[in-house]
Amino acid sequence: FLGEGALNSAFIPIFAEHLTNHDRKKAEYFASNVLNILIIILIIVVALGIWGAPLIINIIAIGFKSNIYKYELAVKLTRIIFPYIGFVAVAALFMGILNSYNHFLTPALAPAMLNISVIIFAITLSYKYGIYSIALGVILGGIGQALIQTPALIREKIKYSFIVDFNDPGVKKLLKLLVPAMIGLAITQINVVVDRTIASTL
Repeated sequence: FLGEGALNSAFIPIFAEHLTNHDRKKAEYFASNVLNILIIILIIVVALGIWGAPLIINIIAIGFKSNIYKYELAVKLTRIIFPYIGFVAVAALFMGILNSYNHFLTPALAPAMLNISVIIFAITLSYKYGIYSIALGVILGGIGQALIQTPALIREKIKYSFIVDFNDPGVKKLLKLLVPAMIGLAITQINVVVDRTIASTL
């Protein structure tokens, strides 16, 4: 959800409002706070995802249980790729920050890092590591999406603060805006899960 626009649809209006009011310090505080809270949540989600990979596969690919090789491979790949969720969510937040500063080219190019990374690893390592080379390409592609935007953030001289403040009015407003956006995306994701569950039985 966070990597597919839900976060930015809630974050950008609040962040841009601070900038419009010429309160850069408050905007930076809000962005740092959201980033730190997001990282904490992502660490927990990724850890649970890696630990609960078998359960995830049982839900979205129940048909694989009839083939132990497919099932075990799916679990392994899920555990390898799951951290991508964290990297792409951070990259999405960076994208929202840069868009608020009227930087559009770099954020627009960032998603291409995934495709480039997967292609490079597939070509160079697939002969040795097989499908695992694709999984590694996905992970590094996610990291690349965040890193490619970092120079633009540095050029804007955005001040980062290590702060976690759940009582920040901006965070509370963010949560109110985030819930309906996530519900809307959840409907789409449910359809995807159902499709994949059915496909796994074929």
